[in-house]
Amino acid sequence: MKVRRSPSSHGMKAAPISAAIAHVKPVPDLSIVCCIEAGRLEEQTVLMVRSLRTFGGAFANVPVIAVIGRIGPGLRERTWEELGQLGVKVIRAKGSANPAKWLNYANKVAAVVTADEIARTEQITWFDSDMFVLQEPSEIRLGADEDLAAQCHHLPPAVLEGDDTHVPYWSKVCGLFGVDFDRVPWTRAAENLPRQRLNFTSGLFTWRRGSSFAPAYFDAVERLVRARIAQASGEFFTFDQVVFTPLIVAKDLKWKSLAVRDHSIVLGPFLKSDSPDVPNLGEARILHYSDSFAPAYRPLMEHRLAREVPAFAAWLQAQQLDLGSQSLAMRLFGKALRAERALRYRVYARSTAAAA
Repeated sequence: MKVRRSPSSHGMKAAPISAAIAHVKPVPDLSIVCCIEAGRLEEQTVLMVRSLRTFGGAFANVPVIAVIGRIGPGLRERTWEELGQLGVKVIRAKGSANPAKWLNYANKVAAVVTADEIARTEQITWFDSDMFVLQEPSEIRLGADEDLAAQCHHLPPAVLEGDDTHVPYWSKVCGLFGVDFDRVPWTRAAENLPRQRLNFTSGLFTWRRGSSFAPAYFDAVERLVRARIAQASGEFFTFDQVVFTPLIVAKDLKWKSLAVRDHSIVLGPFLKSDSPDVPNLGEARILHYSDSFAPAYRPLMEHRLAREVPAFAAWLQAQQLDLGSQSLAMRLFGKALRAERALRYRVYARSTAAAA
């Protein structure tokens, strides 16, 4: 592993964690891992960690590892300074830790493998960078008899009771691991939603470091990528989350589902106030905002935040983030990489076979 120290690698002292959070007693058995690379993800990651350090309660000072999962333009100098001030360790993953470097979601797999190797806590929680911590996320910790915690969701390709649309896809995916889809347990994403087969998202999940989970997760994603199986709609990019289900069944993992009311997933189209997908944000501990700050949804998002979590809304409005600009050479390098990866994505998409 290559570790890049923030400003200290340029002859400066690395900045300590903010004095504002120094008094918070850390939770000793959990680390947080996320991905970072040049561009939008730099800004999202910095803001996500700032929210953790401010609103995380007993979790505010947990170790945070940001993994660079593939080759790309360098992070901006100001980003290194911000991460140093926030106490974030930045690690470049080994090339072999990423099963599909052309697919941005595969960076998550590289981060899981890397964190499992270098973290020093009993538990590790993955955070997507497009998240905010609104209050102490106590439920992300595993109980003594739990192996995995994640959030179940009813969006496609979930199999809802009475709807077999996605059963062929899941049957093929599970078959790769010797799992009969009929063995997948029934559950509910929320009390007000219909029964469904277990379908975890991968935006937020906790596992035990040093268990078999990290290598099994890598192997499962790599196997699914090679299988080139697509949903009936032609979509295939959910590798990083659908593999949870066959792994849980095949390895008899003890799991818990994080409640939507505590760990909200907010997508722009679901921001309407009467949507069951978005409970009152005052109850949420972690907000997965996704595209909710896109121009089409931003006014409603800001209105809901101000109404339901006013302290967080005021904090967010006060955040200033100027990470500077990339050099021309780095911008050109990034553009070339995006073009090459987009081409590989299209070629892969044409080679997939939709389950039917």
